[in-house]
Parts: sequence; C-alpha cells; structure tokens
Amino acid sequence: ANILTSAGKIEYLRKKHEEDVRLLSHSLRIAQARVTQGLKDKLNERRSRRSRMDMHSRALEALKEY
Repeated sequence: ANILTSAGKIEYLRKKHEEDVRLLSHSLRIAQARVTQGLKDKLNERRSRRSRMDMHSRALEALKEY
C-alpha cells in the first residue's frame, strides 16, 4: 500500500538529497568559521603575550642602565 509512484519516490529522494547536501554544506561552513576564529584568537593571544614579554625585557634593560 505504498502510495508513492516510482517518479514520486525519485523526486522525494532528489529533494531530500538536496536538503541533506545543503545542511551538510552549512555545517561545514560553520565548523570552518569556528576553526578560523580559534586560530585567530590563538594568534592574538600569542602576539599579546610576546608584546608583554618585550615590554618586560625593555623595562629590565632600562633598569639595568639606570
């Protein structure tokens, strides 16, 4: 008692596949954005840490000269 015709099944599967591909693509874009943002955050943290270390080194050099 399957009411779907063969053509109906094909159309249903085609639409379902399109939707699945669209959702997967969306998920992959979100995951890529998260990875990119995480890497940017790491890089900014590294830069600020390096900047603090450089300032500390310059302060120590200034004290030595004093």
